[in-house]
Amino acid sequence: MTALSINVAALGIGEHARRNTLPALDQCASVNLKGLYSRNHTIVQEQAKKYNCAVYTRPDDLLNDPKLDVVYIATPIGLHYEWGYKVLQAGKHLWCEKSLTDSPSRSRELIEQAKQRDLCVCECFMYAHHPLFESLAHIMRGKDLGKIRRIMARFGFPHLDPDNVRYNKALGGGALLDAGCYTLHAASRLTCDKPDFLAACLGSEAGYDVDTTGSALIVFTSGIHALLEWGFGHAYVNEIEIWGERGRVRAEHAFSKSPTIAPRLFYLKEDGTEEIRLTPPSNHFVSMFEYFSEAISNKRYRKSIWKDAYRQCSLMEAVLNHSRSVTVP
Repeated sequence: MTALSINVAALGIGEHARRNTLPALDQCASVNLKGLYSRNHTIVQEQAKKYNCAVYTRPDDLLNDPKLDVVYIATPIGLHYEWGYKVLQAGKHLWCEKSLTDSPSRSRELIEQAKQRDLCVCECFMYAHHPLFESLAHIMRGKDLGKIRRIMARFGFPHLDPDNVRYNKALGGGALLDAGCYTLHAASRLTCDKPDFLAACLGSEAGYDVDTTGSALIVFTSGIHALLEWGFGHAYVNEIEIWGERGRVRAEHAFSKSPTIAPRLFYLKEDGTEEIRLTPPSNHFVSMFEYFSEAISNKRYRKSIWKDAYRQCSLMEAVLNHSRSVTVP
């Protein structure tokens, strides 16, 4: 990894940032957390004191700070495009919470802007930087399961407080942008392939202005089928399964996990026996930011990140274009 020290400021510091990403930025050896901006003056002062960094009183002060290399955006999804565009216009690398924006066309525009300026545009899918996902990618490339037939990914959880931003349509709420995007990203990342056929369904429960549940069937050009499910108002499920001609493997805690957990891989073999393998604990947020930092000085990494971002927005666009909307009782 690079020995460079990257100066980063965070724009928006919601609950997720305070719980996960600000501590990871602080722990990341290649990152200097230089400052914070938030409209919530009480919280931003508290967090700045905690991390011994500056407070920007105006977002323009952050964007125009010549000492900054990167702006990490942790606002609601509906504000990602506006601020992401300004970050790139200011000549700074963009690290952004998923989903990159609230529409594939806007995401594609940010990626094009980043490419034109030779800047990073990094979507924070932290799970892909954990040893667990590296094991799944190795299984996809290996021969233990024979020819891979299916990928199943599920991510859902019980309803949150109705005032949660995930239910605010104007701010980019909805289960697809918040949870379903993980399952799509995993299928795309594991296959490194394009869809040949896709069908999807997005459902909204009565009383909600956003989609609260969804599913998709994707057949990739390789012949691998991906069956994906997500939603709010579900019993908690967080898993990826790979099904081959000679067995299958299921990963628990596939997307969201504590850095202290050693996630398990359940191998169901052809003879019906099961083997459980542990993957080492890891803070996937720290690993992700280390990778993003490397991309600032490594053009090969930047190209890979652009390609990954293009695949994700194209797949999200395909789901939206081929989905049926239903009302869920």
